Amino acid sequence: MGRTSAGAAGKASGCRGRGPRGRMRARNGTSGEPCLILRPDPDGSGGVDATPPPRCDVFCRVVDNFGDAGICWRLARQLSLDHGLSVRLWIDRPEVLARLGVDAAVASRAGVALMPWPDPWPDPWPDPGVAVCGDIVIAAFACRLPEPYLDAMTRRVPRPAWFNLEHLSAESWVAGVHGLASPRPDRPLVEHFFVPGFDDESGGLIRERGLLARRDAFRADPSAPERLAAALGVQARRPDERLVSVFCYPHAPLASLLAHWRDGDRPVRTWIPAGVGTDALVAVLGAGAAAAGAQTQAGRLRVAVLPFVPQPTYDEILWSCDVNIVRGEDSAVRAQWAARPWLWQPYPQPDGVDRAKLEALLSRVSATTAGSRGPGATSTPDDDRALAAWADAMRAVSGVGDIGPAWDALASALPAVGRRAAAWCAGLAAQRDLADKLLDAARKML
Repeated sequence: MGRTSAGAAGKASGCRGRGPRGRMRARNGTSGEPCLILRPDPDGSGGVDATPPPRCDVFCRVVDNFGDAGICWRLARQLSLDHGLSVRLWIDRPEVLARLGVDAAVASRAGVALMPWPDPWPDPWPDPGVAVCGDIVIAAFACRLPEPYLDAMTRRVPRPAWFNLEHLSAESWVAGVHGLASPRPDRPLVEHFFVPGFDDESGGLIRERGLLARRDAFRADPSAPERLAAALGVQARRPDERLVSVFCYPHAPLASLLAHWRDGDRPVRTWIPAGVGTDALVAVLGAGAAAAGAQTQAGRLRVAVLPFVPQPTYDEILWSCDVNIVRGEDSAVRAQWAARPWLWQPYPQPDGVDRAKLEALLSRVSATTAGSRGPGATSTPDDDRALAAWADAMRAVSGVGDIGPAWDALASALPAVGRRAAAWCAGLAAQRDLADKLLDAARKML
């Protein structure tokens, strides 16, 4: 299905009505002028479906660098490719997406108009079509929408479905907040909280169609690991090596973990993106070890510093590794879809908020993976020890406990932890994904 430009798409917002002979004849919700968008014949009848695709605007102000931008891009892309929406992604720091291989041309091929978020917001816009608001408006992570855009939302009839996409949480409060309406005191607009989470009472997780099938096909292809290593410009793993990806925050005890691997009994190969863990790499491996493209060996440890890669390639990295150390939200969710052992470091927050988030997730994982050996199976003492080792390693990555002994306990229990990770992934996959839930909620509002 073809896409119009952002300006032309903007002029189509608010189209309604059916004209003569079954053709969609509509009027622009702002100007009242007729508008018509032709789309391919959907039912083979020979006619033309002129129904305009619903318009969606996603707004993103980047705080946690790659996580915020990555989440908003994944959602925008899925709403376009999986659901046929006409999507604009407004982002204040498009250079962050560029590090992930997403520019205007890449976005356009996915049916998404990548829009730099100007500050101040022009009022009026030079192109009036750009100023037309979407049918669905998503303000990611409580970002404040520009006043002129709120004015456009107020004028739109019917008013758009407006969502505040909150941060992911496994905490119990999610069920009571997800879906709550928040009327604006100064405008006839209502914002709705949309909280991603891990059960049916939440907004779910981003999972594009075909993701798990692509994962399984990658793992079934014996040549895939070597192709990935060649694409990354690194040596393929050796049979006796444990492969670990690392994407952590600066306060993670990475230097201690690298030194532990260096002096350990089993070879460990680590893939880490450039710019992550720089101080730890230099402290343990020496100057130059943190440079993009560097491949360094010390003792039993080999480290390759990778360039930032497009999201599909990062998925393949997660699918390839024995353990994935991840942070924040976007990489954490993708690691869970990998169905391999993962260690999560939450975004650092004051007053122990990040620790509470971690413990809430660990509690859910423990409660929902008890039957990881199969339906009707009960946990064995070994399974319980594996879960404890997994939890302790997760805490240690966030600075609670000694990372060396925690890693050793995890490593000795990896087969059992792997079963639990796979069971956790399967349970999540049985739920509806975030985009499906969001669009269902929007349909009830429009």
